[in-house]
This record gives sequence, C-alpha cells and structure tokens, in this order.
Amino acid sequence: MNTNDSDVGSGPREDKAGKRTFSRKGFLAILSTYAWISGTILALIGAVRSAVPSVLPDPSKQFKIGRANDYAPGFTRHYADENVMVFCDSEGLYAISTICTHLGCVVQRNESGFQCPCHGSRFDRDGKVLKGPAPRALDWYVIGRLPGGKLTVDRSRPVVPGTKVKVGGPDA
Repeated sequence: MNTNDSDVGSGPREDKAGKRTFSRKGFLAILSTYAWISGTILALIGAVRSAVPSVLPDPSKQFKIGRANDYAPGFTRHYADENVMVFCDSEGLYAISTICTHLGCVVQRNESGFQCPCHGSRFDRDGKVLKGPAPRALDWYVIGRLPGGKLTVDRSRPVVPGTKVKVGGPDA
C-alpha cells in the first residue's frame, strides 16, 4: 500500500526524510484523549474532596457537670478543658469563667480569688476586678437542667454575676 500526502490517517507515518510523524488529526486525537483523562481525574478528585468538610464544626459551648446532689456547699470543681470553675455555696451552684477579660489568658485560683499570670490582673472570689489591666469581671455562665436531672454549663450564655442555681429538691 502506497502512502501519499492525501492520506489522512490518524496514526504515525513517515515523512519524505524517513522520520516518523503524526498527522494533525492524529495529534489532535491524542491531545483530546489526554485532556479527557485529565478532566476525568480532576473531577474525581473534586468529588472525593467534596465529601470531606472544609470547615470543622466548633466544639460545643455546653457541657455536662453531673447532678445537683453531686455538689454540697463549699464544693468547688475546676473544668480545665472548658476553662470554667463551678462552685457551690449555701445559696446554690454557679459557674465562673477562668479566662481573663484582658487578653484571654487562663487565670489561676488563689486564696483571695483569681490571678492572671500574664499581666497581673486580680479578681475576687466572685470574679470582680480587684486590680487591672482587666477591663471587666470574669464571666458567669448559665447552669441549666436537662430533662433527666443532669446539670449543664452553657458558655455561650453569660449571666449576671451572682446568678445561682438552687441545689436540692426533686430534680437533684
């Protein structure tokens, strides 16, 4: 079979000098095949990636602290992972943040209240500022009761300092 210039096959052929070449149609066929394969691979990567969330949800601001009868007047529990201290006195149960209102350092409890190790702010036992640079008192958080009687602290809902939950009673 004779190959001449009018033959438009898609495979390789030899030119007049004896070198193997592709016709324009063959080159475009190979190029479009590679483009299709690349597009398919990229589409599969996109489909797999879309199954994985790009943004992780924030951790819950609410956490369980047990039942009311777990707490007696004078009892204190530090929830270090939540940066909250829960206290129980004769008036009830209350939760105070251990995050300094100045720049967010974790305060440490001492005999007179709380102290910030970063910039020296001091707070009394109720979280009121005794010495700055903290601009305001430590936050107090709402303590709620779940239907089963367990108590929760909700860090997304600050309350007025001095707000306490009564302990005892039928749900305790």
